[in-house]
Amino acid sequence: MQESMTAALTWTRANAERYGIDPDFFRKQDIHIHVRRRSAEDGPSAGAAMVTSLVSLLSGGRARGC
Repeated sequence: MQESMTAALTWTRANAERYGIDPDFFRKQDIHIHVRRRSAEDGPSAGAAMVTSLVSLLSGGRARGC
């Protein structure tokens, strides 16, 4: 889970401007995310769910359905 979260945060930082997230946000703010070990989302899909949550939260928008 830690690896998925690190990848999700890195991806969100790299694509911040694309989603209307202030690129300076990550220099001014710190993000702490707590995820339980062996949660139901553990595995390859965890990163996608984390990216969706981060982008939605930081952009002030809603994630679009598939």
